[in-house]
Amino acid sequence: MMLLSGLLALTGCELSKYEEKMYEATKGVKQAEEENKHLDNPVVLPQGTAKIGEYELADSDDFFFRPPKGIKSNAEPPPDGILFVYPSASGDFEKMYLCAVKTDKSAKFQTDFLQSLKMAGVKFTDVKYGKVEVKYYHSEGKKNPYLYLYETSSFMVGIALFPGETSGSDSGGNIDKTLEYSLASLAIGPQGYERRRKWKSPGRSESKEKKSKSRE
Repeated sequence: MMLLSGLLALTGCELSKYEEKMYEATKGVKQAEEENKHLDNPVVLPQGTAKIGEYELADSDDFFFRPPKGIKSNAEPPPDGILFVYPSASGDFEKMYLCAVKTDKSAKFQTDFLQSLKMAGVKFTDVKYGKVEVKYYHSEGKKNPYLYLYETSSFMVGIALFPGETSGSDSGGNIDKTLEYSLASLAIGPQGYERRRKWKSPGRSESKEKKSKSRE
């Protein structure tokens, strides 16, 4: 009888762990689906040039960032100062300016970032999206850009997102949620490399993945 009770208790424990794993897996799928409603594919840093201004560009393979839905993955030339311009095909934002470089001169990069945007007197505040801590600025006004600076010991990233005329309509008016998901996706260095390596675009099936690998 005691042996049976022990087996039942063990079975109940294993079942509880299984249910917990299933819950976490389901929650992860729902989270991914929600993110895909708001975000586009990861951006690609321009290749073929090692520098922008006096800064050495980060390697695109080491950088991961999913912009708001509608913003294209590839920049269009020419850059504006130290910032690359990513146009939008649709969505809440008409364009994005972005730069990811190898530097530990954060104060100088911030100055150059703002000069490229022809902005001055900006006072950033520290905010956190998921595990990503950034400096943030946005002044009142529908067309004013959302500015972000992200810093590690070896890299600096500057992002400026410019709202479109109908900003808010494509995301149900929930721009804050879009920005939260987008900034939380940001990673550079080894973590960025791992995220890009594991990335699968929404809707890409396993069979397509296998076919792609078979061609390599």
